[in-house]
Amino acid sequence: MGIHRVVFIAGVLLLALYINAFAQDTQLQEEQKTPQTKIESFITEKGSLVVKDYYELGDVDNVDFVALVAYYPGKENEKVKGIQVGVESNNRSRTAFLDLEEVEELARVLVFMDNLAQDWVKLKKLNYAESIYSTKDYFRVGFYRSATSKASFMKRMFGRTESNPDPVLFISAGNLYRAEKTMDIDHISELQEIVKKGLTLLSQK
Repeated sequence: MGIHRVVFIAGVLLLALYINAFAQDTQLQEEQKTPQTKIESFITEKGSLVVKDYYELGDVDNVDFVALVAYYPGKENEKVKGIQVGVESNNRSRTAFLDLEEVEELARVLVFMDNLAQDWVKLKKLNYAESIYSTKDYFRVGFYRSATSKASFMKRMFGRTESNPDPVLFISAGNLYRAEKTMDIDHISELQEIVKKGLTLLSQK
């Protein structure tokens, strides 16, 4: 084996080790991220006694939704409210938090997305399109439609290269190492009901 080949193999191994270490470090940073929402900041606050109430709202294709209400004892009139979303996919589990105002906006967005998805079905010449709503804490919900199996730049970027003429709903949590679930677009009605249920519950707490 020539010296150049040995150096090349060693270089490849070092590069692989560097990439692996970088990926692990990036994933660790994401898992130890600074809270992006008021509700997560409140429930993870150090050095204070915080009351946290959790209310299960249900799930959409195993994506779990939990309503949260947090407050200091004796200050029940200053409650912080929101929703926690848990997504698990491909042996990866991620959690995202939405503040109350984001939940209210999500409810409006889902109505728009539902109507838009129905319109897209009628567009036979639409090769690829997607609509995404994202929050401060990297919760994403959206749908895409791919009328051709040819992998465009956008499809390669998001890892969606399959042909699917019907809109596909996706829900994800996390940033660089996100967990994402894809499902039939009909599940959007279940998602709307859960968000509506969460808003009703939070308004009563």
